[in-house]
Amino acid sequence: MDNNFIMNSSGWDYANLARSAANLGGPQKFVNAVYDAGRAADRANAILLGVAVGATVGIATYAGAIKWLSSKRKAKIEELTLQQENDEITDEKPIKNL
Repeated sequence: MDNNFIMNSSGWDYANLARSAANLGGPQKFVNAVYDAGRAADRANAILLGVAVGATVGIATYAGAIKWLSSKRKAKIEELTLQQENDEITDEKPIKNL
């Protein structure tokens, strides 16, 4: 294979790949740069996934807490209503002296 083939094939993907590797200082540095770029993208995706999961858990916990507090409030209102009705009934009955 002669050098003219490589020089004349500048539109070929391998030629661009070889040129990029040469610009970065060799094939190993090029592979390391590609690997590091992939790791950075994975880190960003992992952070986004962590934020999304945390937000989902937080919203679910908040909704559960609101529902629980609402049910406790409703139960307390029912208890007070029954107590008030019971007090009214007690007030209406005459007290018998023994």
